[in-house]
Amino acid sequence: MNMVAMRDGQAATFGAGNNVLAVWKDGPNAKTIITTANPDVIYGLAFVDLKDGPVVLEAVQQMRGLPVQRDTLVTVAAAALLPFLPAAAIEVPLKDVLARLIGMLL
Repeated sequence: MNMVAMRDGQAATFGAGNNVLAVWKDGPNAKTIITTANPDVIYGLAFVDLKDGPVVLEAVQQMRGLPVQRDTLVTVAAAALLPFLPAAAIEVPLKDVLARLIGMLL
C-alpha cells in the first residue's frame, strides 16, 4: 500500500503516468508522501512501465550514488579500525600494515 501512496503522491506533484522521474531536490516536507522520509536526503523515484520492453535511465555524470565521497568513507573506516591497531600490531608486522594502508589510499 505504501508504494501506491508514493506513486499517487508523485503523480500529484510531478505528473501522472509511468516513465516519470521525480526528484525532490529540496528534500521532503510534511506533505511529501514517502515512507519514513529523511529531510537530509535528496530523493529520486520513478515508476517504469516495462510491458513494452526494457527502459534505459541515464544520470548526469556528476551524480553520485552515495551522499558521501571516498574521503569521508576512508575517514570513517580509519576511525572504526583505530581501536584494533594494538591487537593487529601483535599479529602483523608494522611495515606490512603501512604498505597495505598506503596501497589502499593511493
